[in-house]
Amino acid sequence: MTLRPSGIDILFVSYKKISCPAARIYTAALAHPDPADPFDRARALVTRAELAIALGDRRHAIRLRAELETLPLSETDRERLGDELLIRE
Repeated sequence: MTLRPSGIDILFVSYKKISCPAARIYTAALAHPDPADPFDRARALVTRAELAIALGDRRHAIRLRAELETLPLSETDRERLGDELLIRE
């Protein structure tokens, strides 16, 4: 009997292969904070946190969420981010 990967297994492996380089790019970009636009930084933090969760690094996602909470975002910016701010611990 030969075991063959299912479609979901193939998609998961492909996703992880894409996620790792993307995570490195976001990590590098976030290493150089740009105080000019906290909304852009917030969006980058949310995306990087999602990648951390996808890669199984929950602790890193929680640290990113903590940084996100410290950003000086207006109420309008927080509304624009909407559900993205609801990263679960």
